[in-house]
Amino acid sequence: MLTDEETVSRSLPISYIENLPDECLIEIFTYLTSNELKNVTVTCRTLANVVNSSSRLMKSFFMVVTRKRKWDFGTMSVLQRKHQALVFFDYSTLEESLDDALINGLENIGANIKTLEFNDCSLNASDFVHILEMTNNLKNLKVFNSKILGSVYKFLDLKHLNSLKIIKSEVSYEIFSNVRSLQNIEIETHETNNVDLTHFQKILFCQLKLKNLTLVNLRLSNLFDTKMYSSFQLESLKLIQCHFRHKENFEIFLENQMSLTDIELSLSNMKLSLDRMRYYDSIIACLMRKYTLTSLTLNIEEYKFASFSFMEGCQARELSLRSKDTNFSSSPFLKYFPLLESLEVDIKELNDENLEIINTSTRLFTLKIINISSDCFGNVKNKNIESLYIHETLIDQCDWKKFIENNPQIIKLVIRFSFLMDFDVKFLEYITQKLNLVHIELIDRYVGFDNEIYKMICENCKGLKYIKLWNINIEKNFDELDKDFLRRKNIKFHLYNDESLNKPMIPF
Repeated sequence: MLTDEETVSRSLPISYIENLPDECLIEIFTYLTSNELKNVTVTCRTLANVVNSSSRLMKSFFMVVTRKRKWDFGTMSVLQRKHQALVFFDYSTLEESLDDALINGLENIGANIKTLEFNDCSLNASDFVHILEMTNNLKNLKVFNSKILGSVYKFLDLKHLNSLKIIKSEVSYEIFSNVRSLQNIEIETHETNNVDLTHFQKILFCQLKLKNLTLVNLRLSNLFDTKMYSSFQLESLKLIQCHFRHKENFEIFLENQMSLTDIELSLSNMKLSLDRMRYYDSIIACLMRKYTLTSLTLNIEEYKFASFSFMEGCQARELSLRSKDTNFSSSPFLKYFPLLESLEVDIKELNDENLEIINTSTRLFTLKIINISSDCFGNVKNKNIESLYIHETLIDQCDWKKFIENNPQIIKLVIRFSFLMDFDVKFLEYITQKLNLVHIELIDRYVGFDNEIYKMICENCKGLKYIKLWNINIEKNFDELDKDFLRRKNIKFHLYNDESLNKPMIPF
């Protein structure tokens, strides 16, 4: 962090900084959290005074501690609001102990820190525990791609901690043995590691308030080696690339979860041997029986279900299905989801029966299309669908026209990462004339629309409330005149073009 004496090029007068609107200050202070401090000169005291005077700024502000950057924590102690965040980045105590200035600073402001992150760090476990002790009012803790090494003889009682994320990191879960207040837990291990989760299991089943649990890459995990009954009721469960050695214990755990509303199951890179074991059929059947279920996400590759009858009567109102399994293409699986209001599909083909179910549904309001055929898209005809999302899908202009003629009631259109063949300015004009859009997003198309395409969209869509144009033009970014035009019309917007995309490509 800059001290009172240090400066960077192109300084701005302090009085000018203090009178800038919040939006500008947030942009300026973004530079202060990057590796290269640039474009602004500001002392710690000025920064503290300006940030402390704006509740909106405070919500966006966080401090980053690195091996080279030092903060004047004494000055920053004026920041008394509750939304402070502190990030340790590429910070290490393996060869040297915690810096005295850091310790003194955390003793001053640690009680105000609510969010703490460790990114790419290497810490002795004793130093890690010391930092957590000095921030004992912590609510959110994230450890990403870090190593917390050594033995721990002191277990923390973080009474206010409600969110714990350990992502691809080495850490002893014993440290959190006394934590009982977690509402959100996310654990992700490296794909090649078989992590011993015995201590984590004990912590997990001691939680009383846990609502959201995400487990990623727990391959051949010992997490449910012991049969234990939970004292919490989950609302959201996400299992991504997980395989538990004692599946029966895991199923008992699932049976006892009576409040699940949101479930995500991803098996996209699991070993083929699991297919022969029929490992997931009973697990998914158990999940499908949850009468509280409202949202279901299935991401499945190289796994063929023996049948789909276990899906019958599923109560989910939102379904996201991604599968390269030909079983789904040939099966009328949608008939098992009679209450669907939102459908996202990424499969090879929708057969006639599934297409008919979509077209006759009186509940379906949102349709998200990923990688399905152009002619299948053109055959969708449902007067209730209001929101359309197109992602990584090639659609012929004739099928676009057919869809629009069949579904003129669409008011929200989102097109992402799609090379839409002959989808040009003229055709975009046709779409915006035919559809009375209130929300439109064109994202990462790299086609080369002129920046002022938004004016044509606004002219054709009189009721437009939101527009997002991202990388529609690789020649130049949007300027303030573009944004002022939309502000005057009270239209929310997100305009951005990455000019670096226009640089010559480096040959392989």
